[in-house]
Amino acid sequence: PYVVAIGCVSDTSRNIKIQEGCKFIYSFFGHPNLVSVSFPSSLLQIGCWAFSYCDFTKLDFNEGLTSIGYHAFYPCEKVTEINLPNSLEKIEREERNL
Repeated sequence: PYVVAIGCVSDTSRNIKIQEGCKFIYSFFGHPNLVSVSFPSSLLQIGCWAFSYCDFTKLDFNEGLTSIGYHAFYPCEKVTEINLPNSLEKIEREERNL
């Protein structure tokens, strides 16, 4: 199972919980009122730009997460605490040819 959530969270939603069994998250892009998300232990990957332009203050990931896509939490300037799991293998970054 996966979540593709473009437009499925109302602008008044502040906290969401992703259901257990979800393995991939692709987009909650552009929900500035979203301040917290609860990730399931089944989550393996968070896609590129998935939570961009959300107002998180804390990101707490469960063991099992292996990959976070490019700009998944960009810019999210209010984040003051991040807890990464030991299972995390890759955080994608922008590649530029200079």
